[in-house]
Amino acid sequence: MFPILPAMGPPRGWGLRDHYAPLRRFGRRSTVGRSGSLRGPVTDQGDSMKAEQITLEPRTFLGVHEVIPMSRLTEYFDRAFRTSAAELGRLGAHPSGPPIALYHGAPTDAAVDVTAGFPVVDEVSATRAVEVVHLPSGPAVETFHVGSYETMAETYAAVTDWITAQKLTVAGDMWEEYLVGPDAEPDPAKWRTRIVFPLA
Repeated sequence: MFPILPAMGPPRGWGLRDHYAPLRRFGRRSTVGRSGSLRGPVTDQGDSMKAEQITLEPRTFLGVHEVIPMSRLTEYFDRAFRTSAAELGRLGAHPSGPPIALYHGAPTDAAVDVTAGFPVVDEVSATRAVEVVHLPSGPAVETFHVGSYETMAETYAAVTDWITAQKLTVAGDMWEEYLVGPDAEPDPAKWRTRIVFPLA
C-alpha cells in the first residue's frame, strides 16, 4: 500500500549521494534561491525534474516513530499510517495534507529511524501510540518524483548531486510527502512524491 525502501547499506567513504541512496520507496511555498534541472532519467518517463531552494513554513504532524530494520518497513508504513489516522479521529482532528515520512539520519539495513503520519492544523497532543512532530521552517531544497517508487533511487541520486554541486549543506532529517500514490491512482506512472531536504 505504501512505498518501500530497498535493502541497501551505506558503503565506506560515502558522500551525500550515498547517504540517501537507500531512500527508494513508496505548505505554502516560495522560491528563495537557485533552481535547476536535475540531470538524468529521474522519472519513469525519462524526463528531467527540477530541484529548487524554497522557504518552508512551520508545520506539525502526528505520527508513529520507530527505529526498525529495513525489512520491516512495509509492515511499519501500513501500521503507522493506520494508527495515525485512528488517533487523529480519536482526538477529533483531521489530516491537513497527504501522508509524510520523516527520516532521522541515514537508513541502513539494520536500522531506519523514521516517523510516519499526517500533518495537522488542529491542536493535538501526543498519546501512547503517536508523537507530535514539528517540521522546521526556513531554507530547504525540494524536488518531485513522478512515477513508480522503484525508480525513486534515481531521483535521490540526481537531487543529492545537485545539492552537492550547489555547495549546500543539508540539516540532517528529511522527509517525503506522498501526494499521489497507489491508494488513489492505479497507474504507477502518475504517482507523485515530494522530497524535502531542510538546509543547515
